[in-house]
Amino acid sequence: MENISTEALKTLRSRVHTEVVQGTRRTHTFNVDYSDIDPEFVGTFTVKHPSLMDRLQMGVVRTSLTGGAVLSDPFAHGLAHIISTLEVVLIGDVPKWFDPNDENFPYEVLEAVFLEYSEWEATFRKKVRTSQPTEDSGHAGGNVPVLDHGPLESATNGREISEPN
Repeated sequence: MENISTEALKTLRSRVHTEVVQGTRRTHTFNVDYSDIDPEFVGTFTVKHPSLMDRLQMGVVRTSLTGGAVLSDPFAHGLAHIISTLEVVLIGDVPKWFDPNDENFPYEVLEAVFLEYSEWEATFRKKVRTSQPTEDSGHAGGNVPVLDHGPLESATNGREISEPN
């Protein structure tokens, strides 16, 4: 067995932390022009695909915004979700005029920036298929969403799987 140097291991760990845990490999840059609302509302945004740690941070920010309360108002819930998401996924220089914490900032602009991010981020989601409930599945009725991980062949590296007798 080949030994790996301590320095190489540190480099590998750092790279894994940066590229995998923090999700910095996938980014999306887009331009916006909301000059019809305010002539200043023109600029460029860069977002990243959130890592697991980023998703955790979104929850922390959302909890901070709501004071830990479960919001029954769908608009307030959605607003907390949008602000917490953008606070974490926006990277690089954000236009100076973009300030979701300003109580007079137009919701339409905030929502439009979020939707651009959300549509891009959705391209990374796995397709969802639906399983049919069976008598012993424990599901009273309706379909159960299941992540589609592709054909069984890809999961078995081409080996055939025989049914148990």
